[in-house]
Amino acid sequence: MDCLLGAGGGSRTPDPRITNALLYQLSYAGRFSERGGSIPAASRRDNAHRAGTAALRTRGFSLIEAMIAVVVLSIGLLGIAGIQILSLRANLGSYGRSQATLAAYDIIDRMRANLPAVAEERYLLDPDSLPRDPNVGGGCRSAACTSAEMAQTDMAHWLDSLNDHAGYDLPSGTARIVCSATPCSAGSIITVSVIWDEARRGATDKSCPGQPDPARHLSCFHTSVML
Repeated sequence: MDCLLGAGGGSRTPDPRITNALLYQLSYAGRFSERGGSIPAASRRDNAHRAGTAALRTRGFSLIEAMIAVVVLSIGLLGIAGIQILSLRANLGSYGRSQATLAAYDIIDRMRANLPAVAEERYLLDPDSLPRDPNVGGGCRSAACTSAEMAQTDMAHWLDSLNDHAGYDLPSGTARIVCSATPCSAGSIITVSVIWDEARRGATDKSCPGQPDPARHLSCFHTSVML
């Protein structure tokens, strides 16, 4: 008790809060020593009940955390899947436009190599009436053929390559070719429109409007050059 009264026999007044705490501890220890030093059974049951309740609360709290984590993870995975789908569509669209560009300049080069047939408008094309006879004049491979036969062979082979997986691989690929003058000749403006189903939704409209509806209109790539 010297710590309460002060060292050296001084007259320091003890702190009442410390005194009360020490007295309570001494009284509690005295009661247990009178009963053989064991904690009462009721107290043990109360302590066990409180411990079990705390454990249940802990397990329930962990389950809620796990469920929230699963929901957050699922939302994140759905977002990643959406981004991947958008990226795939963008890549397919870019690939289609690149192939359409190559196809347009392919037929333009064929036309420049056969200007007599261009003057006869053999290369002009309406997508609703397409030539499909590449064997005219033996296909212009094994024997000499006229400029008109060469033009017909060029058009048939070129149109077949638009849809062919070994060619330009454009779904529902077709084309329109128009000339700015009649008759079409060197110095005229040729406009080539490559048309295909970029959205792959089964669209059939070949009108190429300024603001197409992917569900109805086919995609169009236009290029104009002077022969």
